[in-house]
Amino acid sequence: MDKLDEIFKRQESLQKAYGGDVRSQGYRNEVTLAAITELVECLQEQPWRWWRNDKVMNREKAVEELIDAQHHIVNIALSLGMTSDEFFDVYIKKNERNLERPDHNRKASQIQDARSTDQAAEKARAKKGEGGLSSEEAFRLFTEAKREKNRAGQIQKKGPNKEKKTTG
Repeated sequence: MDKLDEIFKRQESLQKAYGGDVRSQGYRNEVTLAAITELVECLQEQPWRWWRNDKVMNREKAVEELIDAQHHIVNIALSLGMTSDEFFDVYIKKNERNLERPDHNRKASQIQDARSTDQAAEKARAKKGEGGLSSEEAFRLFTEAKREKNRAGQIQKKGPNKEKKTTG
């Protein structure tokens, strides 16, 4: 048995142990909200707030919350009547479609630009932590980095200058 089959089998056993109508819309609503809640809790265990000095990630707790969310996601799939094979097949098809999208390369570039902005914000936080930067100056540096990222995105959207050359 493969790992995904095992996850679905174990989650189905857990659903049966809890009882109730796991195929009802009410149940799907509850587990969907539970999955969202667990993902938010996962995010809260990571240093995502650029305006705070959260430098430490609680990886163990973040992983635990991610797995809690995964339990609920598998519950949703089971409630929809999905098997692990269908889940896998639909995932692969969606993944392939995402890679074929014409804007995939642009988005990959935007992710890199966002990382650069994050790095600039991290430098600003580090300087502030050393006592060398006021909150206003840190905000200004972050805002400038974000503006640069936006400008780079606009230039990339427009593409290179495609002027016609005339021969004389």
